[in-house]
Amino acid sequence: MTAKDPNSHSGHGSRKFTLPKHRILRGKKNFQQLFESGSVLHGSAVQFRYLLTGKENGVKIGFIAKKSLGNAVTRNRTKRLLREAWRLQQEEMINLADRSGTGIHGVFMAKRTDLTFQIVQNETRELIEKLQGRMGRQKQKHNRQ
Repeated sequence: MTAKDPNSHSGHGSRKFTLPKHRILRGKKNFQQLFESGSVLHGSAVQFRYLLTGKENGVKIGFIAKKSLGNAVTRNRTKRLLREAWRLQQEEMINLADRSGTGIHGVFMAKRTDLTFQIVQNETRELIEKLQGRMGRQKQKHNRQ
């Protein structure tokens, strides 16, 4: 008898809307590298810091709400909103990484805590679209050289 996967949904063959642990950015070294060498995309409520890596590194994302934004309860709620917005839109970035043949390490950072899910979801979508635009321009520039 096998153990039931807590992320599986009976009757649904696809698991594309789960947030697997291997997609979460972890480790001091990874965050240090991201903050030292990464690029930044700004939204009004959310910031996305990213670093393009080798394809073998895949897509890994972290979520940050700094202590200056409020107490632990508020920060945890903000990070849950960020994770949920990412979870629902992760396929776009995974497909982008696959098409471009690169890995992406990134962090979504809340700029404030008075966020609603709709605001976070819209900002996350806009930041992913900005990233697609930047990666498209970089690819064009690389092809011209």
